[in-house]
Amino acid sequence: MYFLYLDESGSDTSHFVLFGLAIPATTWQQKSSQITPIKKSYGLEGSEIHTGWMTRRYIEQEKIPNFDRLDFEARRDASLKIRSTLLNRYLEVGDRKKFQSMKKAYQKTKDYIHLTLRNVKAV
Repeated sequence: MYFLYLDESGSDTSHFVLFGLAIPATTWQQKSSQITPIKKSYGLEGSEIHTGWMTRRYIEQEKIPNFDRLDFEARRDASLKIRSTLLNRYLEVGDRKKFQSMKKAYQKTKDYIHLTLRNVKAV
């Protein structure tokens, strides 16, 4: 028996990618235990891996002085503070639609906002 992971991307782009990975069920736990320390070293323990979110440019990072010199926790805290400020601005001006859209996007990417492209390339 195999575990099969299928994923698609490209619904909002000009490219469509379908990926499949089959892992023998007898080796699944071993492979999972090999991935766990890698995820932990990048502050992603408990998170699902989404390479698109790992390689995305996060504007808030550019607004934080010496972002790449901060530890992961400080990066995340600073980024969340900026996101909160931006969300509050949308509410203040009454743009509920933009608020909801950004809140949804922020929720999906919150586990990755501490990673720089340099971190991701190191993987």
